[in-house]
Amino acid sequence: MERSSRTVRILFALALACPIGVSALTSCTPAVSVPLGPTRSAAVAPTPLQILELLARRDRRTGEFRAEAHIEYRSPQQHFHASQLIAVRAPASIRIDVMNPFGISYTVATDGQRLAAFDRRKKVYYEGWAGADNIHQYTGVPLSASDLATLIRGLPPSFGAGRGGTIARTEGGWLWRRGLPRGGTIELWLDFANWDPVRLRVVDGVHDMDATFSDYQDVTGTRVPKHMEVAFADGGKLQLSYDKMSRKVDLAEDAFRIQKPEQATVVDMDKEKSRGG
Repeated sequence: MERSSRTVRILFALALACPIGVSALTSCTPAVSVPLGPTRSAAVAPTPLQILELLARRDRRTGEFRAEAHIEYRSPQQHFHASQLIAVRAPASIRIDVMNPFGISYTVATDGQRLAAFDRRKKVYYEGWAGADNIHQYTGVPLSASDLATLIRGLPPSFGAGRGGTIARTEGGWLWRRGLPRGGTIELWLDFANWDPVRLRVVDGVHDMDATFSDYQDVTGTRVPKHMEVAFADGGKLQLSYDKMSRKVDLAEDAFRIQKPEQATVVDMDKEKSRGG
C-alpha cells in the first residue's frame, strides 16, 4: 500500500489547499453544443473498420490539443479538486499545469521519452524516463504516456486490440467487443446518432478501467467529449471536465520539456523509485 499512498503525492499536492481558479487560455475557441445532424440508421450496425476509421480521423484532427480543465480525483487515500491547463501533441507528448489563484503551482510534462515535473512551492525539480510507472506516480493515472495522451483528447485507448471482434446492438447504441493480445477483453459502447464512444471497459489484469465519455462538443468541426469519468483498478476515480477546448493549436517545440530551474533541488525519479521513495 506504500506505493498507492504516494501515487499522486506530487502532481496534486498543492491543489488541496488551492481554491479553484484558472486563467483563460489564449487562442482557445470555446466549444459549443453539437447538433446531431443526420442520424445514422439504428438498424444498420457499423463495421469494425468504420469505427476504426472514425476514431483515426478524430485522432488526426486532435493531434495538437489544448484545454482548460477541472478535475476531481478520489481514491482510498485522498480526495481533491484542481484546475489545470492541459496541452497534448500526439502520440505521447503531454503538459499539465496545475493552477492556483496566483498562477501555476505545479507542472508535469513529457515528450513521450522523458518526464519532468516542477513543484514551484517547494522548488523541487523531478526528472526521469517516461515509463508507465513514473507516469502513474506523477500524474496519478495508471496509463502509459501515449494512452494518457489519447484519453485526454476524449478518445478510447485500444491497448493493442485487433481490428476484428463482435458488434451487437444495445440500448441506445452499439457494443464492440474485442480480445486483447495478452488475454482479457476491451468493450467500447457507441451511440446510434454519431457513433460517439460513450463507454470503455477494459478487463485484462493490467489496464483494467471503466470510462464514460459524455457531453460531446464541436471543436472546430470535430466532436470531443466535454466530460469524462474513469475508474481504475487501484481504486482511483477521475472526473475530468473541460471548460474550453481547442485543436490545431500552435504548440512550441519546447512545450513538453521543463527547463531545469536554477537553485531548485533536483530529484532523479528513477533512483527515487528504486529506493522505494
